Amino acid sequence: MPLLIGPGTVWTHGAAGVVSNGGVLVDGDRVVAVAGFDELRAAWPGAELLDARGGLIMPGLTNAHTHLYGLFARGFAFPGPAARSFRQVLERVWWRLDKGLTREATYLSALYGLADHLRVGVTAVNDHHAGPAAIAGSLDEIARAASALGIRASLGYEVTDRNGPEGAAKGIAENVRFIAADKPVTVKATFGLHASFTLSDETLAACVNAAGDARFHIHLAEGPEDPADSLQRCGRRTSHRLAAAGILRPGTFVGHGVHLDAEEVALLAATGAVLTHQPQSNMGNAVGWPRILHMRERGVRVALGTDGYTPDMLETLRAAATLHSHSMATPGAGIGEFAEILLNDNPTVLSELFGVPLGRLEPGAAADIAVADYHPPTPFDAGNAPFHLYFGLSSAHIAAVVVAGRVTVRDHRVLGLDEEALAREAQQVARAVWNSM
Repeated sequence: MPLLIGPGTVWTHGAAGVVSNGGVLVDGDRVVAVAGFDELRAAWPGAELLDARGGLIMPGLTNAHTHLYGLFARGFAFPGPAARSFRQVLERVWWRLDKGLTREATYLSALYGLADHLRVGVTAVNDHHAGPAAIAGSLDEIARAASALGIRASLGYEVTDRNGPEGAAKGIAENVRFIAADKPVTVKATFGLHASFTLSDETLAACVNAAGDARFHIHLAEGPEDPADSLQRCGRRTSHRLAAAGILRPGTFVGHGVHLDAEEVALLAATGAVLTHQPQSNMGNAVGWPRILHMRERGVRVALGTDGYTPDMLETLRAAATLHSHSMATPGAGIGEFAEILLNDNPTVLSELFGVPLGRLEPGAAADIAVADYHPPTPFDAGNAPFHLYFGLSSAHIAAVVVAGRVTVRDHRVLGLDEEALAREAQQVARAVWNSM
């Protein structure tokens, strides 16, 4: 049965701009029409109605880099001296946490984390998983959670040498298996790697040989450890090492890119890799700030992610612009650019990954839609809509979400999920994970 969403202010982020008192007609997993609500209601009287209550109807948001398994770090306080470097953060928290993950923990962290994403209007995520104690089948657990909730998810396992040759081989095998496995149409695969400084030349070569034409997903020069290690290993900076190995190529996702020089920026632009920016993570880990606007001007493909800090892409948007305004000592620097990155660049790169047109509300586009109880006190139009994102709209306004034509959130609740029971179950598993740390 067709689904009619409205009435409301439809921000198409397409050629139609903003349609007042409008509606969106969905049939199957695609948008069929965008027009005045009364017109659509008259033409399709039998369509199921998702009442937007006069609010804002917009394309679903996307997260280009996250770590769902990081859920179990929430509330954890390391019982020792505070970390004084990025390496210590990895060693004292993340590399202890991932070793404590079972398949059950992987599933619960994915289910809870993906529900959090839906609740704030995010309809597609690009996840980067680690869990050396339970590698085989781990991506199936995340896919199972994504399928249950109806969210789009791209998944890859972080291959690394830090758990020995056997662990690296298992990580490669999990990526290869999942890439070839039957998956729901809303679930895709990348070939994951951790970072250059935890990967030998032999493991990099093995990954390239095993990956075929799959897209890679790897951290790049997040902290100073990465370029220092690469220079020591082979006398080249990280991007050059990865390019020589065959990792940097069109569509490869590289996270962070904080410590890059001008030649590496040019190399990223030339290879067509996608650099994802995670502002809260970079600030929280005190690794520095990447010159995203500079890189974008020089042809680097960029996108916004969260690194697991938050599912909230509107919060991330504001953090990115504020970080760059402050660091560049230029008020308002990046407000327009980061809105364009979130609303255009993210959907563009993830459309390539998922094989459907995301980020637009127009006939033929994917029916990935967020509905917000947002009734602005000032005019709303296509020209000033990004500024409403910065200074008005928040995740708390998201009331309903549709992914691939399926209603996944209604009245601020994730459908088909007992959130309180899930939280209780996750707490029990979290205690076991924390004990292992």
